[in-house]
Amino acid sequence: MLEFLMVNNMNKNNKNRPKIALALGSGGARGLAHLGVLRAFEEEKIKIDIITGTSIGAIIGSMYTAGISIDSMEKFANSLKKTRLFDYSLPIKGGFVRGSRIYKLLQNFFIRQNAALVFEKTKIPFGCVAIDLIEGKPVYLKKGRLLPSVRASYSICGVFRPVKKGEMLLVDGGPLCRVPVHLAREMGADIVIGVDCAGPTVPIKPDNVNKWTKNITRIFLMLEYSASKQEINESDFLISLEQSDIDPLNLKQGFLAIERGYKAGKNLIREIRKKYNI
Repeated sequence: MLEFLMVNNMNKNNKNRPKIALALGSGGARGLAHLGVLRAFEEEKIKIDIITGTSIGAIIGSMYTAGISIDSMEKFANSLKKTRLFDYSLPIKGGFVRGSRIYKLLQNFFIRQNAALVFEKTKIPFGCVAIDLIEGKPVYLKKGRLLPSVRASYSICGVFRPVKKGEMLLVDGGPLCRVPVHLAREMGADIVIGVDCAGPTVPIKPDNVNKWTKNITRIFLMLEYSASKQEINESDFLISLEQSDIDPLNLKQGFLAIERGYKAGKNLIREIRKKYNI
């Protein structure tokens, strides 16, 4: 169910402690595995210096860096119901979900938690990725108001209405940047730990493509992985979770991923400590 890879040799002649970044990938409900990874790092007292995120990785990464505890995030996710998340509309302006309902839920949660609301005030440096439909390329968001950028990063193209920012029209960063390794490098990371909750494209059971929504999801994830594979494999360490048994659109199923992320995080930390005095 999970695969752990050490991708690159990171023997650095650096007298100072290297800066460690977590690059949290997209994957819908499968991305709840990020909570398990973060818990493993907390328990082992491994300091994370930078966090980057795409889509669900942007949501969880923004919460954690803004000062929200993992327990609070789990409770929040468990309280969500699909009927509360989606404000459907006619498929105009680029999507059939307005996105305002999810945004307000997130905003209210941040306010209740007294969490940071701008990038410059997060406890850990944070950045997220969206795609500009106008230019057709990834955009790194790491300044100003936090939640509008997170909203852009999770706005699945064709489902959510795009987010307008200046001259840009922004949607989910996953199709071109599933695991934001390059952004972590740009923000000063020496060691980038990629967390790919959707995993590589592998054969799956016929039951997992027996509905039209599953067919579309399968094709989307295959294309996304193909476009992002090179960047993913530029991680210094990579946690790759094969989770085809979890529907990315089913948040309740996603809770299965937390324990997987936790175990993979623990395994990864053992490997890191073999190479670094951390």
